[in-house]
Amino acid sequence: MNANRIAAVGVWGVIWALFVWGLGSSVPAHGFKLNEVVAKGDLAGMASALDNYAADHDGRFPAGLASLLGQLPASESYLLGYHEPPRDPWRRFYIYQAAADLRSFRVGTFGSDGAPGGRGDAQDMFVDSAAERR
Repeated sequence: MNANRIAAVGVWGVIWALFVWGLGSSVPAHGFKLNEVVAKGDLAGMASALDNYAADHDGRFPAGLASLLGQLPASESYLLGYHEPPRDPWRRFYIYQAAADLRSFRVGTFGSDGAPGGRGDAQDMFVDSAAERR
């Protein structure tokens, strides 16, 4: 590599590091937090996987998130890329509750503090089954 290319790579590395650092901290003008965005994306993905599972199982949701793993070949798994139930951005397993008749669910996180209630990073984020989202 020549000196100009090394310098360009170094500059882009610094820019990328600043960008990533900026995403991880609050951006007051937008109230944006990376953990919140990650959690909301995870929850939307799990809700979709759960809806697909129910479509394949006579409208019944699984008793636990582990049921979304390993039942199908890896390329057809309901949660691609996971070998255990997903964890929230604070490294706790997402909370999953299925109704006794398995016809509805609730999945979410209690946020950074792991306790019900809270604001900011500690806010609770939950998604309900499709029937309840309508």
